[in-house]
Amino acid sequence: MKKNFVKTMAPFIGLSALAMVSAHTNAGVMATSYLNVSALLLEIDVNNDGIADQVNPLDYVSITGGQRTTQTNATLQGANTASGVALAGTLGTSDAAFSCLGDCSGVSENGNTYDLDTLKNDITSTYAVSDALIEGSALGGGATGQTYADTAMSGASTTGGGTAGSIITNNVFADLLIQVNKDLLGEDTISFRFVAIYDLFVDAIISEDIADDPLLTGLASASASFSLDVNDESGAEVLSAGIEETDFARDQPGRGNQNIFEVDNGAFVTDWLEVNDGEYQLEILQSSSAQVNYVPAPASLALFGLGLVGLGAAARRKRTA
Repeated sequence: MKKNFVKTMAPFIGLSALAMVSAHTNAGVMATSYLNVSALLLEIDVNNDGIADQVNPLDYVSITGGQRTTQTNATLQGANTASGVALAGTLGTSDAAFSCLGDCSGVSENGNTYDLDTLKNDITSTYAVSDALIEGSALGGGATGQTYADTAMSGASTTGGGTAGSIITNNVFADLLIQVNKDLLGEDTISFRFVAIYDLFVDAIISEDIADDPLLTGLASASASFSLDVNDESGAEVLSAGIEETDFARDQPGRGNQNIFEVDNGAFVTDWLEVNDGEYQLEILQSSSAQVNYVPAPASLALFGLGLVGLGAAARRKRTA
């Protein structure tokens, strides 16, 4: 009885293992992070009544120094890496090299927007892409900063076993020294605050077939953040504000694609900061990051299934003989 069970079940197990491997050829993991601060402005309140006055910020605040840096980095399947770093003066344009590995179709340097048609965001492809740009001035016309990180591993590219992963990080920051000029005011203090308009898209996905299968392992996470800090002459922090969104897809049934964060023309406004005549340092950090990893069903499982198929066929031949 036991022998008959092995003969009839062995082909079934072998075919199931083969089906399991082939069924995941379209599976995938993906993470996308896009953050565009389209207008960062400084507003002045000259009489501290909590209302922005229609004045030119340059009449009250001057920039005396600083530096801008953008960085991009893309890694695909642990072996290939592309990166770029760009330095600029206080108000200069810093545009790090566009870094892309794998399938780079549909994306271009500084050509990405909140519109998903301009983002890769493709779970059927294998790629890693990173871009960063900052330009303009918060004291005149507005500063803009864009960070973009996008990566995916298609299950079709790793069928048969193995691991694949990619990590992307971008950073944009500016250090400005701000001199508050009170001679024009006849006041002991004035107040200022920062206002920004931004677009944000953060999404991490583990496809349903991977999340539902305990023999497959997927990881996907994406985050975007913007922080603004002001320190006084002593180095003490006097203003801190920011935004941050993170999506972490869970490799569990029904939890591979639970969240998506989308903001179109969102507003970011700091508190008013009352300042004395003196020097203040402003630091801005903006970043996007994405990470994925996919480990298919072990190739040995498929080979084990083939072996069982062979055993079943051999048993049938022996019985026929």
